[in-house]
Amino acid sequence: MSAKRVASPRPPLLSALSEDQRAAALARFEQLRPLLEDNVPLARLARELHLPRRTVQRWLTRYRREGLTGLARDQRSDRGQHRLRPGLREAIEGLALQRPPRSLASPLRAVGATNSASKSEPLTS
Repeated sequence: MSAKRVASPRPPLLSALSEDQRAAALARFEQLRPLLEDNVPLARLARELHLPRRTVQRWLTRYRREGLTGLARDQRSDRGQHRLRPGLREAIEGLALQRPPRSLASPLRAVGATNSASKSEPLTS
């Protein structure tokens, strides 16, 4: 029995990307250019770009698979959604805006104290 090949989804057209996405994809391509055209080793390029080697490797794989559109940054699927429980954000902002200014740890301690009654319940959802 032979395995069926499932056609991979076609990458979006470059014209379907926003201007910012196209600019970001082109900037990433320019960063990859020495690797693609001059055979600069991936590890060396990553060091020169001050990027994790895995990031450069991921960009290269996406470029080879999808072309320039593969280098465009995808929008987050959870964009615009907040993960804090209702009311917690306001409590943190209120503590942070108190005068005199509190230390960074102080609002966290205060929120932790108000949350101590429900320790099993996480601060984020």
